[in-house]
Amino acid sequence: MTNTKLHIVKYSKLYFTVRWNNAFSKQFSVSSGVRQGSCLSPAIFNVFMNVFILELPKLSLGCHVCGMFLGCLLYADDIILLSPSVTGLQEMLDRCYEISCSASLQFNVHKCHCLVVGRTYKVKISPMVLGGQAIQWCENIKYLAVLF
Repeated sequence: MTNTKLHIVKYSKLYFTVRWNNAFSKQFSVSSGVRQGSCLSPAIFNVFMNVFILELPKLSLGCHVCGMFLGCLLYADDIILLSPSVTGLQEMLDRCYEISCSASLQFNVHKCHCLVVGRTYKVKISPMVLGGQAIQWCENIKYLAVLF
């Protein structure tokens, strides 16, 4: 049997200052978390994001091509939900919100957009809702420097 040592990273010497415009906050210590840029950051983030990949297909909603679920596309910290119906999209958003609450994650609704593709792109549709906040419909969006 090998001896395994548990290494605990202490943040006792880690201090931050927040800059807002030209003003600086008082210095404060950070006692927990994962540093941005740490080799652990992507791995931990992927564990959280994997829940969306596993849970959304269980709804039997979203887009499917040749029997394969393509209703949830992820790139870095962006999630794209694809649904052939507005009601299906709202159910997917509701499930995403539930998952985010249980995983202590938050969506920034101000950075969320809905887009209609196809013949009905000019139809007036009520805003989608994520956690009680409205997501507006847009005529086009820019994603990864591509205009849709």
